[in-house]
Amino acid sequence: MSSQDETANDNPAAKPVHSHWQRKSKFKLPADAAARQGSITRLAFERFGSRDAAISYLNSHCAKLGGRPLDIATATKEGWQAIEFDIAALS
Repeated sequence: MSSQDETANDNPAAKPVHSHWQRKSKFKLPADAAARQGSITRLAFERFGSRDAAISYLNSHCAKLGGRPLDIATATKEGWQAIEFDIAALS
């Protein structure tokens, strides 16, 4: 590294400043899937009575259901209904 490079690195004015940086999502959930995700999350919170229990259930792989309940409920209306039924059976 040359002395000129070292001087440039020590000078804060020489470094680019990002005054407005925004992360853009590479994947946006379709509106119907987002609605299913929100409603199954609310249902789990209500039925399990605890935020931690609901989150644990929704995010844990369930062999009986073949995946994470949150993913299954979000994917299709039928998946949402299967998770609704499972939550009712567990609570």
